[in-house]
Amino acid sequence: MRSPEQLIYRRGTPVYMAPEQGSASASGVDIRKVEVFSLGVILFRLIFKQYPFRPTSYEDSAARDPLFVDKFIDSNQNINNIKVSDSLRALLKGMLEFSNERRLSLDQVIASPWFIEMSKLLKSDR
Repeated sequence: MRSPEQLIYRRGTPVYMAPEQGSASASGVDIRKVEVFSLGVILFRLIFKQYPFRPTSYEDSAARDPLFVDKFIDSNQNINNIKVSDSLRALLKGMLEFSNERRLSLDQVIASPWFIEMSKLLKSDR
């Protein structure tokens, strides 16, 4: 029988799922970093108006290119020709990191230069 954590871990909308969610075992995985991956997909979608990966790529982690963010931004796949700052590029790469161990934590996302810059802009907009 699976634990509640394992059941929750395996659920999700495929296009937003972290690569490790397709594996049979959740042991040793920081589930909070699974959420960071999903937030990275959402941020990517909001900025580029496209999903970063095919909806079924969670089933095959080899289908996800670890250099995808850099390749995408500088290619014709970026159909809206969106230019981003180096700090946003680094944040997206850290959030969409395939390795759960190397992926940014939520605290690291909040402390990132891009996030701090956006927080300041929101505060000045009041």
